[in-house]
Amino acid sequence: MPESVESIDVIRDRMEQVSGLMQQIEDSIQEPDVAKELVTLGIKIRFPRGVITTARQFRSILRCFDRTTRRNIGYALQLVDVLCWLLNRFDIGLSAKDMIVKVSLITLASVAEAMIYDWLNYHCQTNPQLKPNKKFKKNIDKLYKHGIISADLKDRLHDLRKKRDNIHLHRLSDWELGKYDIKDHNEALKALHDLKEVLYNAS
Repeated sequence: MPESVESIDVIRDRMEQVSGLMQQIEDSIQEPDVAKELVTLGIKIRFPRGVITTARQFRSILRCFDRTTRRNIGYALQLVDVLCWLLNRFDIGLSAKDMIVKVSLITLASVAEAMIYDWLNYHCQTNPQLKPNKKFKKNIDKLYKHGIISADLKDRLHDLRKKRDNIHLHRLSDWELGKYDIKDHNEALKALHDLKEVLYNAS
């Protein structure tokens, strides 16, 4: 570890202090009137700067052909940055951690869907067989059918798509408690990275 980087012990002590202070704050504002006044006065805990990648940086990395799609993907990935930070920095109890992972999966799946649609929509101008479908599932299969993505990436994208479909709570046949894990989040990030590499190399 470089000398300029503070030791894990120092960082751990500071995190424990922050945890204690945040609990004290929450214990102090249980009265609705107090909480309401804080909101009215705009008194908030400042989210650390430098954690969220700028939309401009995301746009330079994800070179979608449609400018609006590229911008909106950047905004969506900023949300993923916030969710990653929560998962990595907070010990979150109950089922809330699972639901944070779920929201991240839904967002990452939406980004993957937009990237695929954008790529197909651009390339169908020279190859009509690549005309995108309205269905995410069919567009994944189309990329595989035309040799753009591997069978492995196809399967991983379908797995992400199926998890995204759990957004429809009334369609679920079982409880979601314990259904999502940080591993799912990391695998989704890897699938999106691999998709980006394949689509841009194929362009």
